[in-house]
Amino acid sequence: MARRKSILKEMAAPLFVLIGTALSYIVLILVTLMLTAICASTKDPASLTEVFSLLSLLVSSAVSSLILSKLRADGFLMAMLVAAAFVTVRIIISVFVGGVGLSDLLDCVCYLGMACIFSLIGKKRPKKRRR
Repeated sequence: MARRKSILKEMAAPLFVLIGTALSYIVLILVTLMLTAICASTKDPASLTEVFSLLSLLVSSAVSSLILSKLRADGFLMAMLVAAAFVTVRIIISVFVGGVGLSDLLDCVCYLGMACIFSLIGKKRPKKRRR
């Protein structure tokens, strides 16, 4: 019986990075919306805004890197390329919107660190076959 091949598994690397970056931004938006709802339900949401924004960035990094690393055999490399593209786009947007500060750069470093950790966790391991 022939195996069904996934479109993402056979996609060219640059296209996979573009689609993965878009997926990372979609995950970031969804996580941010969930954490915003949680933050709004507290008594003092203004005091938790900075913490929840960093938490949403880190959780979205973990989720997207885990998903992307599971998709392909070279998942670690692709997840790291997607994380680097995400950070690059984020810095470019920050430059045009209001300038890049130290906190933006530290957020990007944290994003890359979480992406590295969770893409290593989600990396496909070769399956052992029985004889």
